[in-house]
Formats: sequence, C-alpha cells, structure tokens
Amino acid sequence: MLLLLSCPCFGYAQTGCVSAANLTVPTFQGRLSDIAGNPVSGAVVTLESNNGSQFKATTRANGQFRLDAPPGKYKLLAFYPSFQSISTTLTVGPNTTASQESTLYIILGLQGSYCSFITTSKKEFDNIIRANKKRLKESAQKNATQK
Repeated sequence: MLLLLSCPCFGYAQTGCVSAANLTVPTFQGRLSDIAGNPVSGAVVTLESNNGSQFKATTRANGQFRLDAPPGKYKLLAFYPSFQSISTTLTVGPNTTASQESTLYIILGLQGSYCSFITTSKKEFDNIIRANKKRLKESAQKNATQK
C-alpha cells in the first residue's frame, strides 16, 4: 500500500495536506477521478523531465490516461479547472520491481476542501473514495437539517 498524499481535511477547509513523495511505476498509466470516484474526462496529466521536455495526456471519458514516455525521472502534474491540481515526483521505467503496482490512481480534490491524492494501491483508492462519500453524505444531511 502506497499513499502519497494524506489529509485530515475531509469536509472542512483545506488544511494539513501533505506534500507528495516520490513514486516509481513501470509505465505511465492510470485513472483520474473526483473525490467521489467519478471519472474526470478531459483532465490534463503532464510529465516534465529535468531537461524541460514535456509529455501530456488527456483523460478519456472513463478517466483513464496512458502515455508512452521514455524511462526517467519526471515531475507529474494533474490539472482540471475548478479542481485542486496535484504534483509529485515520478520515476517511470525499467528500474522497478515486479511487485510494484503499475496503475496510478489520482483523485483531484476540490478547491478549498478535500485534498488531492495519488496512490498505486487500488485498496487505498477505494478506502479514500469510501471515506469521501461518507463525509459528503454527512455534510448533505447536516445542511438539510439546518434549512
């Protein structure tokens, strides 16, 4: 299990987001979603190398992306309007082990609340989405009782 970004800020003003750590994957592919696990279509996912070369992918309707980038160390940036962008250091290529997951799960948080996350663990992704949905439901119920 590898969680690269953690945040105790569910449902509250965004504070306490932790900077992402380094991540190594054999290929650059993944899925990008919102805080409830819905795919985000049309988001831009960029890899930028130390020499300034950029490789960009746009997420499909199902939130998936894939990009053929040469092995190396990159800065990963995921962006979509009205969402909190996220960046981390990513190593792509053959210096990985067979036990490493190959799919990146990116969750873009909302501006001013819910932090963004990147993980290679499907289980961790599912746990984050489940917690987000629970907090969204609790927030909606609280707002409904205040009317």
